[in-house]
Amino acid sequence: MTNDLRLMLFIAMMIAVNLLAVAYIIRRLALHRDASPLVRRLALWHAVGAAVLLLSSRLVWRAVDEPHESWLVTAYQWASYSMMGYLATLLFLLMVRDGVNAARWLSERALALARRLGAGRAPAVRAPAPLDASRRRAIQDGFVLGVMGLSGGLTAAGVAQMSAGPCVEKVEVPIKGLPEPFDGYRIAQLSDVHVGPTVNRAFVEGLVETVNGLKPDAIVLTGDLVDGSVGQLGAAFDGFTGLSAPDGVFGCTGNHEYYAGVEQWMTRFAEVGIRMLQNEHVLVERGGARLAFAGVTDYSAERMLASHRTDPAAAARGIPAGTPSVLLAHQPRSCFEAEQHGFSLQLSGHTHAGQFYPFAFFVGLVHRYVKGLNRHGRMWVYVNKGTGYWGPPTRLGVPNEITELTLRRA
Repeated sequence: MTNDLRLMLFIAMMIAVNLLAVAYIIRRLALHRDASPLVRRLALWHAVGAAVLLLSSRLVWRAVDEPHESWLVTAYQWASYSMMGYLATLLFLLMVRDGVNAARWLSERALALARRLGAGRAPAVRAPAPLDASRRRAIQDGFVLGVMGLSGGLTAAGVAQMSAGPCVEKVEVPIKGLPEPFDGYRIAQLSDVHVGPTVNRAFVEGLVETVNGLKPDAIVLTGDLVDGSVGQLGAAFDGFTGLSAPDGVFGCTGNHEYYAGVEQWMTRFAEVGIRMLQNEHVLVERGGARLAFAGVTDYSAERMLASHRTDPAAAARGIPAGTPSVLLAHQPRSCFEAEQHGFSLQLSGHTHAGQFYPFAFFVGLVHRYVKGLNRHGRMWVYVNKGTGYWGPPTRLGVPNEITELTLRRA
């Protein structure tokens, strides 16, 4: 299967999921028999309008050669991707309500069955009087307007938190066998920037200014840097040109690079000064001691480009015995193989720590390590929550981060 076909299937799947979600929202809000006609029309047109705005965003994006140069296109993308977050939150709240109703219905059926089985031993319980039509309408109208308002409020709060910019997360990592010259060595990590429809050059240049201001010894970028082709995003991505650190700027690929033409992006990464480590390592020296920076291609890369199969063993091969090593691996799940090859620390991203609540509750069902510093056997794993965001420009309860890691002698 070619990459273009995979991308087309992915887009088709996303469209289908969005349409199903909108259909569910319409069914639960606009077609509910208890709601008033005015509220039902409002819910219907609001859901249809949201779907049209969301599904047309990629068409608008692809129709323009340099979309970031048009304020109108930029505004359209912000509106459409914010709507993605709104619909996701609304869908979750409706599913919670339906789940509660289903649980109540089951408990009532179970209680009725128990009463029938225990006939003659338990007093009869009179069922509550049914609500009249006007009361049911008032309750349903209040629910429809309330859930839409709550979803909108949560989305706005998430956009506001994201717009405040990434925080700098300072972390100390004790490394066994770390040579004295590297005690206090500082690494700045960026991950999951997702330069794309709503992440532009100004955002990138702000990151560069913040990272350079930390004056780290080395800078690493752990994948998912882009969400589009070089032709559309090259000018925005050039904002990374200013990244600078004494021992260099290193990176590894994430899964999104493979959706966007990874081979072209590898060339552009080199042009802006990022040394991409593809199942390989480099050594940095200080005071006669050495530290290895290694990198692997994305965990799932082989499915999209066979020559990019992830290979921690190859990345570790040739690292001098006893040399502490830092592995760049986009997905935390690389740790299961990486730990077997003696790496001291793995730096990852990918999870976004769920990006925004309520979805942040569920990311742990998919990933063993979701955020922060974790111990995996003999190796540390640090998972960055994401410096940018994917899809909705929202970060409710899960701030985006730039990580400053300081290595310490254990």
